[in-house]
Parts: sequence; structure tokens; C-alpha cells
Amino acid sequence: MRRRRWFFGILILLILVLIILNPALGRKVRNFFQDSQGDETNFQSLILENQVLKTELDLIRGVKEQLPKWQGNYILAEVYSRYPFNLRDEILVNAGEVQGVKVGESVVFLLNASGTSLKEGGVLIGRIKEVLKNSSLVTTIFDPTWRSEVRIGKEGVASLLQGGSTPTLTLIDKETLISSGDLVYNSDSRYPYGLTIGKENNLRLTKDQLWREADLELPYDLNKVKLVLVLSE
Repeated sequence: MRRRRWFFGILILLILVLIILNPALGRKVRNFFQDSQGDETNFQSLILENQVLKTELDLIRGVKEQLPKWQGNYILAEVYSRYPFNLRDEILVNAGEVQGVKVGESVVFLLNASGTSLKEGGVLIGRIKEVLKNSSLVTTIFDPTWRSEVRIGKEGVASLLQGGSTPTLTLIDKETLISSGDLVYNSDSRYPYGLTIGKENNLRLTKDQLWREADLELPYDLNKVKLVLVLSE
């Protein structure tokens, strides 16, 4: 035991002598220990960040698992360009009476353009307003006349979606629990229950202080949507 203590003592003494005689070596030793401490700090930060991301992912999965999956049929349709006007309250698609489209049917955009399944990220963007022979006019949630019932978050808080250039979630009870970024999904009987619409953002009290309202955050740019699904029972 004593021999080990003498050995480590002599080793430490030799290192100190070398550092004194060679300042460059001393700087390298100090840098080594500082880098080691920095690496450990960065490692701990990465672990914490990973835990936060995992928690958020689990929350999103928990919400999605509560939503029913669409089991009906659909018609794949391409969106006609309206450049340079870029109108958002209505879009025209290349599927109509011949393809089996009917007035009132839901129109969905797939976030995953490579797939054709609502399980891969389907988002309700509008409904069929007018059907022609080989094309149809779609009213979108950006239309100021759009009104539909929705639910917010894991608790399923009821709200009314009011369309417009910035779609708004209105008539939200002040006593309900809502978290920033909660998922918004359809609960209106005119459309398939549970279709994702967007996320809640900027929750606030109304001017009369009787209700709360929020902006609807959308995961897409309607002007860039090229392919949609028309859902049919």
C-alpha cells in the first residue's frame, strides 16, 4: 500500500516538474482536462435534450392513437395551378362526375406526398363545393364562410373553427385545459371524425373576456399543394 502511495506521489511530482520546465506541456495538460469536462457537459445536455424530445413524441403518439382511422374510399386528384393569383379560399381539382366525386365530400392533403394513406399524415383542407364532368371546385378552410366543429388536444376540448385568411379556433371554454401546440382534429358530422386539421397556437381571451380563442397553425402551404384525396363513404 505504501509503495503505491510513494509511486503515485513520485509520478505527480515528476508531472509538476515537467509542467514547470515545459509550459507548453502544462497548457496541453490543462486543455486535456478542460476538454474532458466540456465533453461531459455536452454529453449530459444531449441526454437531457433526447429525454425532452422523447416526451414530446410520446405525447403526440398518445393523441394520434385516440383518433379513429379512415376506412372509406378515396379519389386521387391533382390541383390546378392558379398562379399568379394564388387564391386560397377555393381550389380546382382534376376529378369530377366521371371519376365519382360528389358535392360535400371531404378533401384531404397528404403531408407525406409519397403515400396514399391517411395514416401517413392526412389533413382536412376543404370540401367539394361544385362538381363538373372532369373537375371539381373545393371550398377550403381559408374561406371566410367556413364553420366546422373541432376538438383540441388529448382532452378533446370543443371549439368552432372559423375560416378566413388566418383560420381561428373560437368559443373555447375558459376552464378547459389546453397546451401550446395541441393537435386540432375534426368533430363535425359532415366530415370523417378525427381527421387532423392543424395545431393550436396563440391561445388568448376574447375581447369580451367570456371565451378563449386561438390561431390554427397549419403544417402546409396551400399554394404549394399539388395532390389531394377526395374521401367518399
